[in-house]
Amino acid sequence: MKKKIFMFITIFLIIVIVLFIGYLSLPLFEFRNDNKLYVFTREESFGEFEENQCYSENVSYNKKRDISITSWDIKELPLGIYMLILEYEDGNLCNYEYILEEEYILSVIEKAEITDNSSNINLEELIEGREAIVSNKRYLGNEYDKAMYYILDGREEVLYIFYVDDLLVIQVGYSDEGPRFIAYK
Repeated sequence: MKKKIFMFITIFLIIVIVLFIGYLSLPLFEFRNDNKLYVFTREESFGEFEENQCYSENVSYNKKRDISITSWDIKELPLGIYMLILEYEDGNLCNYEYILEEEYILSVIEKAEITDNSSNINLEELIEGREAIVSNKRYLGNEYDKAMYYILDGREEVLYIFYVDDLLVIQVGYSDEGPRFIAYK
């Protein structure tokens, strides 16, 4: 009988020690579901998930997992454990966060329903004879005085035109909501 009690106490202590070591070595675990990463940790910090922020600072790239984190939330659980909920997209969005493809501009010309064009912007005339420069660059200098509003593929958008040196720059989207750019020379 004493051997059984001693065995039981020994097994119980081993389990407690293993659980304590596991608790100290958090993050306990993480899992993914529907483009969300759930991380259970003892730290109330995003630490490694904030290290590689894109230019717009709304997105961070996590090289270890090859994901771009687009939003996050934190929940405090019992026993000092935190659950980080990170929405993500696969790959590194920083590599193309500002890119606006020439095909998109052609779609605006051909298919967009113009809802407001008080600046009388004629995209077709503006880009005629010019060469597109597609790069992951944010162009500065927009005075936001020449805009066109439209609906394309069911989405309402705004398009601005401005010049930087000898380049015609087209910006799609508001400056604080992930704008994309293309330039023409």
